[in-house]
Amino acid sequence: VYNGETKKENAELTRIDPAQYVEVNKSTKSTSANPGGEIEYTINVDTKDATFDASQPLKIVDEMPDGLEYVSSEVTTAGGLTRYTEQGSDTEVSGNYVRWSFTGKGTAVIKVKFEVKDNFIGSISNTAYAVGGNSSTGTSTVDGVEVVRNDALTVTKTAAVNGTTINAGDTANINAGDTLSFNITITNNNNYD
Repeated sequence: VYNGETKKENAELTRIDPAQYVEVNKSTKSTSANPGGEIEYTINVDTKDATFDASQPLKIVDEMPDGLEYVSSEVTTAGGLTRYTEQGSDTEVSGNYVRWSFTGKGTAVIKVKFEVKDNFIGSISNTAYAVGGNSSTGTSTVDGVEVVRNDALTVTKTAAVNGTTINAGDTANINAGDTLSFNITITNNNNYD
């Protein structure tokens, strides 16, 4: 209403999504792991000046790649950012992701441990990102954790004197002019180059 007269105009409201300002950095000290072993990642989160509330909490999502299973996580927060509980838990593990929820603004450090599945051999790439409002942003990926088996290679060494094999633990007399030979065999026990 303007000067007693009603005017109608089309208006479009745009909601600014605070998640677009969130910074997510993921890292690990691991460069390799064994099947059955653990890999720990650190996810650093900074909301900058964006504030999140219970109607649209900040969610940090860690996608679990094939080959990993969730073990545990430890979260510390600062600057007014607090954990938010949804559906009875402040850490949700479902399918191929782990999710932590927060309200307020500030920083968080998430240390998350995964176990490498016994049958997995290969390279692991792991991604974490922020979700809040209507979109996701703040993506950070760690590449290059190589999973190899400790028993992937078998090395055997045999010795022979003048063509006669000497077994491990046996002794042999070697005389001047005898031929001493060694045979070293390395066997790759898996399909990983």
